[in-house]
Amino acid sequence: MTACPTCGAAVAQDDQFCGNCGEYLDWGSSASQQQPAAPTPAQAPYQAPTQAPVQQPVYPPPPAQQTGYAQPPAPQPGYPTPPPPVQGLIPPAVASRVPGVPQPPYGPPQAPYQPPQPVQPTQPVQGGPQAPVEPPPVQPGKVPDTPVRRIMPERRSPDAQPFELLSEGEVRCGPCGAVNPDTRKFCKRCGAELKTVDTVVEEKLSWWRRLFRRKRDPEDPRKWHAAGTRRSPRRIRIMRIIGIILVLGLILTAVALWPARSVVDSVINTVKDRFTSHVPVVPTEVRASSSGTNAKPEYVIDGVADRFWAPSGAGVDEWVEVQFKEPVRLTNIVVSSGSSKTPEDFRAQGRPNKVTFTITSKDGKVTTEEKEIQDQPDAQDFEFGISDVVTIRMTINSTFGYEAGKQVAVAELEFFKRK
Repeated sequence: MTACPTCGAAVAQDDQFCGNCGEYLDWGSSASQQQPAAPTPAQAPYQAPTQAPVQQPVYPPPPAQQTGYAQPPAPQPGYPTPPPPVQGLIPPAVASRVPGVPQPPYGPPQAPYQPPQPVQPTQPVQGGPQAPVEPPPVQPGKVPDTPVRRIMPERRSPDAQPFELLSEGEVRCGPCGAVNPDTRKFCKRCGAELKTVDTVVEEKLSWWRRLFRRKRDPEDPRKWHAAGTRRSPRRIRIMRIIGIILVLGLILTAVALWPARSVVDSVINTVKDRFTSHVPVVPTEVRASSSGTNAKPEYVIDGVADRFWAPSGAGVDEWVEVQFKEPVRLTNIVVSSGSSKTPEDFRAQGRPNKVTFTITSKDGKVTTEEKEIQDQPDAQDFEFGISDVVTIRMTINSTFGYEAGKQVAVAELEFFKRK
């Protein structure tokens, strides 16, 4: 084990990169290889070995012979005498290219030129033209022998690293495939960062794909098909028919229930009205069919119980109407009748008994409901549940305690909507 020169972490001898900081570690080994070698003891200078002089042989002069060839020139002093030529062993054509061999003044006589003999044509074979040679018949079902090529073994690249198997506590580098301990941050071979190399991020499916995703058991052969096989066409056809039937059923159900959509909406709104809190809403305009002395129509929404609206006369068929700035979901109407909430002053004036509420929505739809008001000073609550209400009119149908000189008093009207 050695230490990293940058961070001081312990590294192995064969590691090329530090596992803690990723620093390249072979700079130190290459520097140590480039250091000059230690000087060796001085040696004596090299001396070439001396050689004894070569004795050149001296040949005696050849005897004079009558061969018809010119004698070679006499050797000059200071050069060794060449050996005499061997007579009859070197042809004249070869002797002309060998240095030191005497050349004859004239070549040997050559034979006269003879032209080549003409070739006699062969006589044709009697019996007509020959038939072409056919290949020998091949036995049916027999495969002709073909030469088998030798399969050469795959050559391994000299730079390829051996494949290592993973053990417990080890991870594999994605770029180079080296096996590293799981405590390292960088690869020991290529220096790649290990915490992001082997991290696989699973794609998050959409909600509808997760809803219809089926978990298949790998051990169940009914849900998996072998390679190269698929479901039978009959089963596919049956599944398609079932799917078409389901789609047509949904379409027909939607068409049949389309007229009843208002009923469904009403049920949904009723449930919401029941479990949702209600808040008061104040109208922006108030008008009435008539008003008595000191009984203006604005008094029904002022929040004061001692002031009231009263029509002129007996009050039957008289009405008061309010209008909202924006359409509201009307849930309740609270009515306070009489001239006061105290029991002594409550019967000082007449009171409405039966009234009719005419409610108009934004789309022009008119809803009429008749309510009966109890003869008591306490406020009385009536539930409605109508959407997009813009105007409300209350018409008096009958009264309590009306006499000459009295008025039919309505102390307060309160309206509530869904929050």
